[in-house]
Amino acid sequence: MRARIRDECPGADVLVMPLDLSSLASVRAFADRFLDLGLPLHLLINNAGKFSHGQLALSEDGVEMTFATNYLGHFLLTKLLVGRMAETAAETGVQGRIVNVSSSVHGWFAGDWAEYLQLVTRRKIPYDATQAYAVSKLANVLHTKALAARLQAAATTCYVAAHPRVAGVTGRYFADCNEALPSPAATSNHEAARLWQISEAMIHCTNRPKSTCLGAGIPLLFPQIVQEAGDDQ
Repeated sequence: MRARIRDECPGADVLVMPLDLSSLASVRAFADRFLDLGLPLHLLINNAGKFSHGQLALSEDGVEMTFATNYLGHFLLTKLLVGRMAETAAETGVQGRIVNVSSSVHGWFAGDWAEYLQLVTRRKIPYDATQAYAVSKLANVLHTKALAARLQAAATTCYVAAHPRVAGVTGRYFADCNEALPSPAATSNHEAARLWQISEAMIHCTNRPKSTCLGAGIPLLFPQIVQEAGDDQ
């Protein structure tokens, strides 16, 4: 990949850094290392993808592995880096851009994603790899919607798009290079806000003992996290 980039962009300085998006600790370490470099940030592409072919697996943080890798790690990474992107935009006058790569498979799940994660993580229902993947891709679309709303509210010059033709367009879903309609479940402002709130609780375990926020802590706390998110809506 480094060679290909240099072939297409002679003189490009390519820096490769380790990152495991299934691990919140790895995401934080990566973000710290990147920010310490003092580099500008114009574009963030959240493109890591995992499809499980076996039985249920949990991340080191106790999150269903597909959701942890495909969504939650990206959520935290974006949260940690968007400030630097905004600074770069202010310094250079060039808008920052964030791209969340989803899939049409997001439309294969139409239930309550939070309830599904709670039940499958606690082994209350059989694990279905396709459903888990669909939930993670639905989360990508909802994250885009929620992120765009927050960036616009903060008047931040960062857009969820990556082509000059859609400059200024944010929070939209594209397929085959054209704007498309996501599934009905992915258009809900309520669900986008709910996902954001639950995700914040999962990465911070706000006001909880640190020991309960690691390992098995998240699945044990998940029912309470979901309930609190519902109470605040």
